[in-house]
Amino acid sequence: MLEQQGWVTGSGIVHVARRVLGVVDFPGSGRWAVASLINSAGTGLLLPLSVLYFTIHVGLSPASVGLGLTIGGLIALAFVPVGGIVIDRFGSKPVLLGCWGWAAAAYAGYGLVGSWGEFLVVVTAAEIAAAVSSTAGKSLLAELATGADRLRLLASQRSLGNLGYGVGGVLATAALAIGGVAYDGVVYGDALTFVVAIVLVCGVPVPSGRALAGERRGTAGGLRLVLADRRYLALSALDFLTTFQDGALAVALPLWVVLHTQAPRALAGILFTINTAVVVLFQVRATAGVSSIADVPRTYRRGAVVMVGCAAAYLSAHYVGEAAAVTLLVVALVLHTATEMFVSAGEWTASVELADDAHRGIYLSIYRLGYSVQDALAPLIVTTLLAIGTVWLWPVLALAVCSGALASAVIAGRVR
Repeated sequence: MLEQQGWVTGSGIVHVARRVLGVVDFPGSGRWAVASLINSAGTGLLLPLSVLYFTIHVGLSPASVGLGLTIGGLIALAFVPVGGIVIDRFGSKPVLLGCWGWAAAAYAGYGLVGSWGEFLVVVTAAEIAAAVSSTAGKSLLAELATGADRLRLLASQRSLGNLGYGVGGVLATAALAIGGVAYDGVVYGDALTFVVAIVLVCGVPVPSGRALAGERRGTAGGLRLVLADRRYLALSALDFLTTFQDGALAVALPLWVVLHTQAPRALAGILFTINTAVVVLFQVRATAGVSSIADVPRTYRRGAVVMVGCAAAYLSAHYVGEAAAVTLLVVALVLHTATEMFVSAGEWTASVELADDAHRGIYLSIYRLGYSVQDALAPLIVTTLLAIGTVWLWPVLALAVCSGALASAVIAGRVR
């Protein structure tokens, strides 16, 4: 499909890329793949520099930036279920494109910030756009493919996203070295990637047999339906625990490497690069054999088992010398990434397959609440665990992830 649409030349390279990234054929798949790469590259470009932009380039204090990000994230949390209702009313594609337009304006607004109040406004707008677009994008993917192709498409999206993050990270490194005006180029460049993605995805048709007609979409009825679905609510709540592996990667890992092991500080950045590469290469393979809700318990159990080994390797790195610490941290990171991929496969399948098709937007938005709460609380929990003693961090995080994954396996395996 990519070859036919002219996005990539060279049949051999295309074949390998399609196989590794798991690109699924559907009308407009080439447009979607390129849009995903460009959009995630913009995110990868801004993410490592956003805090530095506001502290170094704008002149805000690190504490005020952290406070603003927390407030923006908490406000966005309230918009997650609202976004689901809007998706069910107007459709996932229009809402996704609208959120991307909103995000483009918000990130362009970064370049105009001169005070903390202005910062709070634009960062809150960006957080809301990110929260709602995540649900809208997942809902759209569920409409573009069915069955095993649906999960493969979700896995492919993760691989494409990580590839884009890697490209953006390289560009961010260059911007950091240049400094000054390059910071403005980062924020406006990120805003531009949303505009390009909008143009590309406008040409992706949604199959009429899967796009729900407006009269079938409910609002209050859909909310009542999902609130009465105890299995779905339980899995949504447990996602708070299972996704702690994500918070541990983003927050705990760099602190652990720098403050609690003898490994070189530069290893923290290398580990993130390894994580990105592993997801790009193996996310699609990690979903092999997972095509229905019946397969979900197995993949959750795999995630739980691997997380135990991951935590043990991280903790052991604290007690050894530099060379052994580096080895253990790399092993732990690979196991950590495997946990991420297995748990993601379970979450994608359960959240989409158990959702009512006529109210998919509100279902997926409710499911996302578990992750959103984890995302907001993980920094506080991780730093608190480190403050009370070195030995507590990884055992507690492993207990959280394993208990969430194993409980999810049990609940997902039950018949409604």
